[in-house]
Amino acid sequence: MQTTMLPALWKWKKAPAFAIFKRSLVIVAALFFIQLRATAQDIQMEKLAPYFRTLITEQQPKDEKKKCGKRRAKKQKKMASTSKEETKYDVIVYTKNPAAIRAKGITVNSVLPTFVTAVATLDQVKLMAAMPDVTYVDAPGTDQLH
Repeated sequence: MQTTMLPALWKWKKAPAFAIFKRSLVIVAALFFIQLRATAQDIQMEKLAPYFRTLITEQQPKDEKKKCGKRRAKKQKKMASTSKEETKYDVIVYTKNPAAIRAKGITVNSVLPTFVTAVATLDQVKLMAAMPDVTYVDAPGTDQLH
């Protein structure tokens, strides 16, 4: 009885329905891992202030000139100190471990119990958002009298 069952199982594995099932299982697993990676990137983007999210999504090669409105250009001019290589931005990093930020080579200006102020390039801002010790990367704001 076992000898007659064994060839029947082998025939079942060779059936087209089983092949379709295997392919669909591989496709579902691939989509799961793609979605998992996209979710991890969204979590990193949630750690960034809207200003930095916009800069990252609109990031273009250095050869192309950016077209932006007067208000955004004015804010960028206030926040950034231009160097020959890259633009650096003033950032407020909410973390309880400033040593981890310094270890990544980011210039830290001041350290307080719940946050640090730093100067960083856009790549360094992305790096800080990916760090588990960092809870939020904020852009400094200026209060104005009306």
